[in-house]
Amino acid sequence: MSRPALLGIGGHVVGALVEQLGAVPGLAEAVDLHLCPSLPGGRPRAAPDVLARAAVVLAEAGALDPAERALLPPGCALITLPRLEFESLWPLAAEHPPRGALPGVPAAFGDRIALGVLRSAAPPSGRRAAYEAVALNTLVDLDRMHAFVAREMFRREEGCDIHLAGFVLARFRKERLFHSALHPAEPLLAVAMSQLLGHPAIAALGTGSHDARLAAVLPGLATLFADQQAPVHPAVAAHFGLAWWSPALRYRQGEAERSFDEWLDWHLQPAPSASATPAVAPGPDLAALRASGALPHMAELQAAAEVVRAPPFFATTINPDIAPHGAALLHPDSGRYALPATLIAQLDQAIVLSGSGTVLHQGLALADTLPQPPPPAPAAARQTSAAQSLLAFGPGWESDPHGMLTLLPRLVTAARLRRQHPELRVLLPQAARAPWLEEMLALLNLTAAADWLAEEAVACTNLVVTGRLGLAEVSPLARSTAQALAALVPMAPPGPRRLYLRSAEFAGRLLNEPLVAATLAARGFTLVDADRTSLADRIALLRHASAVVAPQGGALAECIFCPEGAGVLELLGPADPSPVFWSLASVCGLRYGYVVGEAQGAATPGSPYQVPLPMLEHAASLLPA
Repeated sequence: MSRPALLGIGGHVVGALVEQLGAVPGLAEAVDLHLCPSLPGGRPRAAPDVLARAAVVLAEAGALDPAERALLPPGCALITLPRLEFESLWPLAAEHPPRGALPGVPAAFGDRIALGVLRSAAPPSGRRAAYEAVALNTLVDLDRMHAFVAREMFRREEGCDIHLAGFVLARFRKERLFHSALHPAEPLLAVAMSQLLGHPAIAALGTGSHDARLAAVLPGLATLFADQQAPVHPAVAAHFGLAWWSPALRYRQGEAERSFDEWLDWHLQPAPSASATPAVAPGPDLAALRASGALPHMAELQAAAEVVRAPPFFATTINPDIAPHGAALLHPDSGRYALPATLIAQLDQAIVLSGSGTVLHQGLALADTLPQPPPPAPAAARQTSAAQSLLAFGPGWESDPHGMLTLLPRLVTAARLRRQHPELRVLLPQAARAPWLEEMLALLNLTAAADWLAEEAVACTNLVVTGRLGLAEVSPLARSTAQALAALVPMAPPGPRRLYLRSAEFAGRLLNEPLVAATLAARGFTLVDADRTSLADRIALLRHASAVVAPQGGALAECIFCPEGAGVLELLGPADPSPVFWSLASVCGLRYGYVVGEAQGAATPGSPYQVPLPMLEHAASLLPA
């Protein structure tokens, strides 16, 4: 007989708590421990067999979808935990480029002032002075932000079984409760674990008293997230009177450990010198090879065209001094763009640099596949055993979170080619592997054909490659291939017509997102959470949608599945205006508008913002019913 299961569904905190429960005496002998984690691209559904024998489910609030809930046995206990975030101590969180062992992810260092200095013309010797010349209180109102954070913490734990907001707000000045805005520290984890162990469903598992069980898991809690610490700005520490903070406090990121001043100096120092390895040499593009007759096996996927961007039905002010692309968007020529033909070719011998998707042909980098700056030349290449491969990614794939503009056209092409060449393999970057991509491959029947490439060079004897697919200059090919994917999704009865499409990865920057959701709900919009809904279900909803509102991001690209004539409204920060979704809507025959939000602090790309609600209400009233 199958053993009962304890299943964790949600983010990194849920996963950590479930893993630590394994240290409770006798608990691992009573139940199997399973995790169904949230990932950057979404969360795959929990396995039906695990759901069917679940005795306890520990889920982040809102993470368990109705289809999963329906598979739980009647006696299963559901314990809900709020999403733990505390931004008050890190108001300058920003994305920094990779430096050494640090990844290029939000809040790897957590300081928008430092990022602004790095992007400025300040010489290396003057960067520290430029940083110190910026007063924190000119960028952010800490009390206003903290009040908002506090309200959000209590809102998120409404209806939850674990309650932590009161403890955090009462104790954060006295104890270090968070290592970063997203990573709780041992004292807070211990309170969460104590409540969890006291829940009747958990108390019935394992042996020993509550205190003994808690003592068994405390050593593991002490090390959780201790290598993901974000420095606290001295002005923030002074403002809140943090008793546990000192200028000498050291913060650990991975293997590195530095004080605030040391982290700052490290980030502001000149970038490490480039590797001595020479960059690949650029060569011709597919169009030049076609004109010269050098490649006999070449065809057009999309003819050359001019795309006219339809005038937005609603638009708010873009400040070109803040928005990097602002001046270009306001220029009269922004209303149209030319697209070269999209070519597809077969190369007898080629090397793929799988980190970037660069293709080396006859010793030179194919210009269609060359990013900037060019990657280093490979020292060696692994030979693939595939008789024929298709390169399903190229420059810019990292900036296409849900793959609609750069990956999907190539994947649909691969699915069509496999009808005549079933041996064809599809080359994809391991770094892009995410639930949305796995779903896309399954719909196209390409799961078994995918070859996931790590950071290596791969030599191919027969490689199919396509020309460059841009993000801002969206090709009509993206629309036609999206329709081909949608045709594989079973038709569903018409659902709600007006949709508010959100994903936590991008909506998290929208500070008044709950008020935005409530405002749109009052206008008849139905919330569709891209993190909790399968790709097929989202496609089925979008095919019938008359209007879609979404924060700027990967989920918004899914308006590519909307019917012609539907309305799309983009919500974005003041530094983030971009032509991508304007182009996409124009190619798809959609009505497009945008609302530029108001900065909370310094306006830099990706920084937090709020959408003025009266403006949102007016824009929503102009969308089709």
